Formats: sequence, C-alpha cells, structure tokens
Amino acid sequence: MSTKQHITGEAGVSTLEALARSWLDGEWEPARVRELRPVAHPDLDDQQAWQAFQDLAEFIRIRDGLEEGTVHWERVFPELTGPEPSLHAYDLACELVEHELHLLLHGRRR
Repeated sequence: MSTKQHITGEAGVSTLEALARSWLDGEWEPARVRELRPVAHPDLDDQQAWQAFQDLAEFIRIRDGLEEGTVHWERVFPELTGPEPSLHAYDLACELVEHELHLLLHGRRR
C-alpha cells in the first residue's frame, strides 16, 4: 500500500459511494481501481480493499433497492419478523453500508 495521503471523512465516504455507484451502474473501467487506493486504509492490502469495496457496492445496492422498493426485504432478510420489517431491513442495510465504509476508511471493522 502506498504511503500517500489517505482520504477520510466525508470526502472518503463520498468517493467510495460514487465509485460503488459507478460499479453498480456498469460504468466501471478497470483503471478506476486506482481511485480506490487513496481512499482505502493503508492497513488493507489490495485484495482486502477490493473485497470490501465489492461488499460495499452490494450493500449499497440492497440499501437503495429497499428504499426505492425495487428489493423486497424478505429476499435479503427473511428472518425478520414483527411490525414494519421493511423499515427494519432498511436500517440493517444502512448498518451494513456503514460497517463496510468504516472498514475501508479505518482498516478495521467496528
């Protein structure tokens, strides 16, 4: 990993979410992997950063799909019960996104 300045905070979150949306929208080009390096924490090797990024993109897809109604909560969290399972599923998906962002930005899970 490079010793260059590591991007964190809101700038890091914005960059990661934009990269993930590009990946999800099929607008990804292999050269864009270089954009991930300044954001991924220096303690993560290339393989760890790439896996965490792919997980982040998937969790963003789920979160946004739950919010937009294009993903049904039961397909991703079938174990949920109780009142308002779709709202609970959305909250869980938001937590998954936050955990992956934390891993990428800080090099460790919460």
